[in-house]
Amino acid sequence: MKTLIILLTLIVVLTEFSESQTARGEGKPGPLIQPIVDVDNSIPKGKLPEEDNFSRDAVAVVIGISHYKNEPTVPSVDYATRDANVMKRYLIEMFGYQEQRIIVAEDANASLADFKRIFEEQLVNFVHTKRSDVFVYYSGHGAPDVETKDAYFVPYDCNPNYAKSTGYRLKEFYERLARLDARSVTVVIDACFSGGSERGSIIKDVSPVGIEVENPVAALENGIVFTASKSQQLSNWYREKRHGLFTYFFLRGLRGDADSNKDKEITAEEMEGYLIAHVPEVARSRNREQIPEVAGNKKRVLVKF
Repeated sequence: MKTLIILLTLIVVLTEFSESQTARGEGKPGPLIQPIVDVDNSIPKGKLPEEDNFSRDAVAVVIGISHYKNEPTVPSVDYATRDANVMKRYLIEMFGYQEQRIIVAEDANASLADFKRIFEEQLVNFVHTKRSDVFVYYSGHGAPDVETKDAYFVPYDCNPNYAKSTGYRLKEFYERLARLDARSVTVVIDACFSGGSERGSIIKDVSPVGIEVENPVAALENGIVFTASKSQQLSNWYREKRHGLFTYFFLRGLRGDADSNKDKEITAEEMEGYLIAHVPEVARSRNREQIPEVAGNKKRVLVKF
């Protein structure tokens, strides 16, 4: 009898664990023991820049939104918070960022008010003029204003039908980064701004409108911007790897796969070639089109080993 009670208790615990994994936006229920994902483990350590104050001056913003306030009207984004958590680990373990200098916002803590606080006040206070290297990562929804075709991040409490008043404008985001006068700026965005998602349109009664998003990186003195897809495409998930498709291959590239000339350093240009070689191929195998884009100083070295 005692053995039976123990077995029943174990079954209940395992069932609750499986349900909790699904509730966190991990897609359809999977096996209780999830497979090990290659990019999540044994993160290689990169060489810090020669400047002595890199760790003290570098600052990052990591935002991941899997669940939205207005679900299911605004569908969830599988793996967004997971992507953000793993990216944070790379910043610490590979790039040498201090954890206290990484600003993290996830789900309910990534509201429009949080976006304004982070990019209009908090980040400004963290940056040391001409000395700080700034890294910004975002995984979640993007949306267009259907009238102006301007692109917006979709914060946790955003209504994509009113992106102009409830979203955070992409142009404003880049302008704020330019004003920081940082030594370098790296932006990595795993989102599309077409108004669509793997679970359908996020804008009521409107088909994805496919806006032409311009990344005004010319305003960034030493900026590089990686985006997951062209403006009229979707940013897909890689369910087998439990990451966004673009983020998965970006992390693979950082680990050394993008080092095409094997010189122990990865430039933005090498990363671009690696992403374009792999992301569209996997997307096409799912009858989708997704071509990452890179803009800015492509000669910049992202990481050394």
